[in-house]
Amino acid sequence: MQAIFVENSKVPIVCSYLFPGNWLALALGKERFQIYAITLWPFVFCRSRLDQVSKQHESIHILQAGELLVFGFYLVYLWDWLHAIVKYSHKEKRQGQDLFTFAYYRIRAEQEAYSHEKTPIYLQKRQKWSWLRKYTV
Repeated sequence: MQAIFVENSKVPIVCSYLFPGNWLALALGKERFQIYAITLWPFVFCRSRLDQVSKQHESIHILQAGELLVFGFYLVYLWDWLHAIVKYSHKEKRQGQDLFTFAYYRIRAEQEAYSHEKTPIYLQKRQKWSWLRKYTV
């Protein structure tokens, strides 16, 4: 399945406001997590124009979602994020970094996407479901 890219969209802006970590940041007067692009299968919504690296990153998410029949992808994604919040709730484990943002980077789907977003041939050679085994929260 190919991603359908929607550039100059308001969807990431709305999602940024809905992100639970931003509610706390707003209450504490801290910097909020800004969502630049978001994959809502089969669409990828972006605040502005997507560069090749971002298209690659989001295309990896499209493939991941297809592997888990879409709904399963979002369940695993949410599970990984919540698992990371619990696992890294102590500041010393995340070197003082914001908990919600740190948990986002520990999501296995994000680890694969960030690891291979700059590898042009990765989409053709990647193995299905490997991100579930290779990466850990």
